[in-house]
Amino acid sequence: MVRHGGLWIFSDAEVEQEVADSIYKVGWYTTFNTMDDSWLRRLLSQSQFEEELSFVELLRAMPIGPSVHQEWQEFAAACACEDDEHPSEDCRVHALIKACERYCQLVDEEWYKIADWYKPGTKPRRPVDGTALYDKLLADQRRARGDIP
Repeated sequence: MVRHGGLWIFSDAEVEQEVADSIYKVGWYTTFNTMDDSWLRRLLSQSQFEEELSFVELLRAMPIGPSVHQEWQEFAAACACEDDEHPSEDCRVHALIKACERYCQLVDEEWYKIADWYKPGTKPRRPVDGTALYDKLLADQRRARGDIP
């Protein structure tokens, strides 16, 4: 780790630092502290297959679970932005979303740089784009209603 850094899987030191910065920002923008993060990670590891339903059931069963859930709900509700397309620059909720998106983008981009050694000569398929799927769903619904040909 001293010689290669903590995120050695990435293609260069600049990307490694940007990923590390994104991870730091994800933690920075939430209201949870490191003890909360640790508790939540341990709770997730105890949930069956680390699935949401099992996690939520465990969370509700814990004495502090409802207050942790309430804290998260209040954090999310603090967003007063008119819409997601034009968030306020000082909105912590959207700053968290942006940090998460950047982290995922970097990891996806880096994966395609290094993944070819798994199957030489193949090119991995790009991931499904949620925005494109949602736009297609809306267009399909408008077409089904007869709003558009």
